[in-house]
Amino acid sequence: MDNMHDDLLDDLLDSALRRRSVPPMSAHLSVRIIAAAEAMPVPRRAKAGGFWAGITGFLDDMGQAFLVPRPILAMLALLFLSFAAGFYNEAPDFSPGVSEADVVEFMVIDDQFVVSEFLEVSSL
Repeated sequence: MDNMHDDLLDDLLDSALRRRSVPPMSAHLSVRIIAAAEAMPVPRRAKAGGFWAGITGFLDDMGQAFLVPRPILAMLALLFLSFAAGFYNEAPDFSPGVSEADVVEFMVIDDQFVVSEFLEVSSL
């Protein structure tokens, strides 16, 4: 039953495609390109209000203005430059009351750590 239905649909599709008229092709490639471009729908950006819509529109316009041929390479170069700038500059001291010895003492790992002592309920 389904096979007959599929055959009928195939026949209907074939007949519809045969009836379709194909416009004559122009000899000039530029005329065909312009005709195809005019036939394409033009996407419209939704006009949403607000601060973020303005920021998004600005970033979209800047992306259109400054085309980067290889964006992944540009992002990779930016990442390496960021790392280089981070390693070149000294880290800011946000905690003036903490000495370097305090930080080292905090980061020391105890080699004699025993898991069973840590997991004992009585020590909690």
